[in-house]
Amino acid sequence: AMATFRKQRSLIVFVILIIGVIVYSVQYVNFNNHYEKNEIAKLNSEDHRHSHGGALSSDEFSRVQFIHNPNLRFQPLPSSKNGPLVFKNVPGNKYTANHGSSYIKRLQVTDNKNYYIPASGGPQSFSLNVDGHPSKSENTPVGDMENTIYVPPKRIVHFDLKGAPPKVEYLKEVFKLISNAGATGVLLEWEDMFPFTGPLASFRAKNSYSESDVKAILKSISDCNMEVIPLVQTFGHLEFALKTEQWTHLREVENIPQAICPSLNESMSFLQNMIDQVMNLHSGSVKYLHIGCDEVFQLGMCELCRKKVRDMLFLDHTVNVAKYVKTKHLVQPLIWHDMLVHIPASILINIEFDKWVEPVVWVYAEDVYRFASMEMWRKLQAVFPSYWGASAFKGAFGETLNLPPIQRHLDNNLEWLRVMKMENRNFKSSAQGLIITGWQRYDHFAILCELLPSSIPSLIMNLVAVSNGYFDSRLQNQYSDLLACASRSTDIYLGSDPYLLDFVRFCKFPGVEFFKLVGKLENARKQYEDFVVTQLTAKGWLTDYNRNHNFSSSLRTDEIMMDFPMVYSYLTNFIEDVPKSLEHIFDNHTIVEWLEQRVYPMIQKLESVQKSVEIIKQKKVWDVRPLPPLPDFLKHYRRYADRG
Repeated sequence: AMATFRKQRSLIVFVILIIGVIVYSVQYVNFNNHYEKNEIAKLNSEDHRHSHGGALSSDEFSRVQFIHNPNLRFQPLPSSKNGPLVFKNVPGNKYTANHGSSYIKRLQVTDNKNYYIPASGGPQSFSLNVDGHPSKSENTPVGDMENTIYVPPKRIVHFDLKGAPPKVEYLKEVFKLISNAGATGVLLEWEDMFPFTGPLASFRAKNSYSESDVKAILKSISDCNMEVIPLVQTFGHLEFALKTEQWTHLREVENIPQAICPSLNESMSFLQNMIDQVMNLHSGSVKYLHIGCDEVFQLGMCELCRKKVRDMLFLDHTVNVAKYVKTKHLVQPLIWHDMLVHIPASILINIEFDKWVEPVVWVYAEDVYRFASMEMWRKLQAVFPSYWGASAFKGAFGETLNLPPIQRHLDNNLEWLRVMKMENRNFKSSAQGLIITGWQRYDHFAILCELLPSSIPSLIMNLVAVSNGYFDSRLQNQYSDLLACASRSTDIYLGSDPYLLDFVRFCKFPGVEFFKLVGKLENARKQYEDFVVTQLTAKGWLTDYNRNHNFSSSLRTDEIMMDFPMVYSYLTNFIEDVPKSLEHIFDNHTIVEWLEQRVYPMIQKLESVQKSVEIIKQKKVWDVRPLPPLPDFLKHYRRYADRG
């Protein structure tokens, strides 16, 4: 009897253990699903996105990186700590992600299909290595990814002419190049470079294009079988006009020339005049007009506008402009999406906003969903039958950059393809296209960012990528041919060659000589910064204090200035070399502006140091300590000096 009891007890304990394991497994799966939904919702929330400017942190990324799926045909891969990725050949139709190079991420969408993408590259189909060094580990199959490829029907390249406007002949070369690379159209942001006449001539740039220039530009685009979309700012970013005395009365805020007051009748007359002049010169060749309407930071602030609801101020003005464009010029207006983000869909539906405009969703970061949340996409899908996307090939990662970070722009463009593929199914019609923007200034008052000729390798790589739906070594020959490279044998290593300065050494694309000079300028800047930091700051004989008091040792200053001639000569050579490389691309105004912004400040600093050294070396007798404080210093800190 005792033996039977023991057997029964053991059986009961075993059954209880089995039940416990089952219950725990169910709870674990439920917890994971709940946790994943909460984490994704949290990372997509408005508060989180606005408090974290940029890509997901590694901790955040790991929280949503892998979602439980028993049918997943790959093993978790460790993230790369060695920088950007390099593209290598992949045989056959199966694609791999080499161990140690990149995570593979799956995102859940409405139909529960799985989408596999390299985490830092969008819907690409290639094996990944780091910095040109092949991985020695075995490849881990992730399945056939060909069905993830998406190519936007329209691939529009944006030319921002409010800074560094290229000469017509150079633009013709670039138009032919981008057409061969897969572009179907061009977005022309004329701003003050358009040949406005009448009262509007007051803000026309002194080096603006002539009417014949505009016609030649439009003909060149047409000859390349591309369409033209002009862009006319009609709300915000009107600094180019509102900065002038003649139009100050149209400002929303008296001392800020950024936005126009939507409550003044004259504002609409002013905008209609601009639209008419632009459209009349583009007549017969245009289906769309981009009317801007982004970043209207000054809204509802003047005495007239404060009496109205802020959202309705924006919508009423935008609809009025769009109605005019659509009825007078019979073209479809486009607007940037950002001002719609916080307006409820019900309001947009109620006023039939979709009848008048198509939204262009612009995100230039690598993580599109961080800045264009699921909630925003659902809103747009409830209101509009279709949409446009906008990525970037330059002018997105720093106001003062000389060269665009190609890996980041490639990640952005490939991520856009994935997002468009996913979001298209929720719109009545698929996306109209992708606009690849190339900003030249962050706004009218900002200095120049990356110039067009120094951004051609980035532009063509991203254009080839969005025109094929991916970018890997299978497209490397096409890329080399487009850039007119002498050899196809050079591999692309974005890890060790982030700007492709080595890759294009034997290429002849339009503007390549300036591109190479900018690469040399980056090296010159490093030498300059090393001299300034090491010799003038870290060492104790030519600091600001020494130079302000003319108090140092001639022996020490001679030692410190040994590297000065090399650094100074390297920089001054650019004053001669840059104009030679740019004279067929830009006018002298642009060349001088760029040199004054990028090169002259360094020369100016070095010359100031040199003058200080010459004064110091003239001294034969030095003051007894303590040295008298500077008069300007005493103005601010008299109370401390008096204590002595």
